[in-house]
Amino acid sequence: MYETRPAVGWHPDPHAPGMMRWWDGAAWTDDTAPGAPPGGTPIAVTHPQQPPAFGTARGRPSIWLQNRTTVTVLGIVAVYLVLAATTRIVLFGILPLTMSISAVRRREPLGLVAVAAAGVAIVVAFLALAH
Repeated sequence: MYETRPAVGWHPDPHAPGMMRWWDGAAWTDDTAPGAPPGGTPIAVTHPQQPPAFGTARGRPSIWLQNRTTVTVLGIVAVYLVLAATTRIVLFGILPLTMSISAVRRREPLGLVAVAAAGVAIVVAFLALAH
């Protein structure tokens, strides 16, 4: 048997009379808007008639979009550490250090994590050179 699903869009919220809830085609989201009062004229919806933008959670950018530079720095540091451990090729971590400073200047929530990771990469590089 096939299940009938509502069309993508705003629909009356069955758990909150007078409110509308967004159906994304697969599930109900947490996005709500004022709707038509029982038996009355519909109230103007102040929210856009669009689903939340891609990569956002309730209108805010996702954690990945807020920390793009930090995630890049962590990836570069991981490559640096693997190279140092497996091939004895040592890179000093200037690129992750400058990028992590950029992440802090952009006020990325995890920017300080990037600075710490870049610092670890530099320490590992010096330790590898000492052996």
